[in-house]
Amino acid sequence: MCTRIGTVVKQNAQDVGVFKLRCKSWSCPDCSRMRRRTLIREVKDGRPNRFITLTVNPNWFDSPEDRAARLAKAWRLVVAAYRHKFPKREAEYTAIFEATAKGEPHLHIAWRGGFVPQAWLAAQMRKRMGAPVVDVRKIHRANKVAEYVTKYISKRAIKFGTCKRYWRSKRYLAVSPRQTRRERNAGCRFYRSDRHIVSYMRFVLSMGFTIHIERPDAFSFRLSTGMSSPPCWFEGEGALVEV
Repeated sequence: MCTRIGTVVKQNAQDVGVFKLRCKSWSCPDCSRMRRRTLIREVKDGRPNRFITLTVNPNWFDSPEDRAARLAKAWRLVVAAYRHKFPKREAEYTAIFEATAKGEPHLHIAWRGGFVPQAWLAAQMRKRMGAPVVDVRKIHRANKVAEYVTKYISKRAIKFGTCKRYWRSKRYLAVSPRQTRRERNAGCRFYRSDRHIVSYMRFVLSMGFTIHIERPDAFSFRLSTGMSSPPCWFEGEGALVEV
């Protein structure tokens, strides 16, 4: 489990949700699994119809980090060239870095858009990266999306230097994760404490509230009539602080 200590309390009128505070770091074994599940869900939500894999030539440029930065730039330039060449075709994507067994970067790209000529793409990558392998696979049926996502995002997303682990085009998702969170949290109030969630659970139970376990690191309860905010620990120890 994530070792970060802390509790977040979300209040929506009389309903209260309590969650363990997480570091959300890819280097944390627990949080990396959560982030991977989120990434896979968002890739599927974009309804890709092709998966593209781009590689690098290990004899080009100075290091894996340098090759990763140049690969990311090359992909952006290729997308711009594709949109110029095929202005009426959709071109949206999520690009995810992974590493080969030798530590070299490659990109897995979930693509939603028009046909991508493999020969054209290979020529683009050969010119820009000396790339030996360019793979384009069509997803023939919608129910195959989950299969491809699980296969091609089977490991944690890798960090190469200052490159992002993954990124997406502006319209890959109909609604951005930020907008989703904004809509989901509209009208809610948030509090936090540096005390562990188990301590707060015991305190809530001691006050006679009935709790519902949502998952191992979260529970919920309903405020009594007349209560305007979640209860705090006695004597101010670990008291909730609104954020």
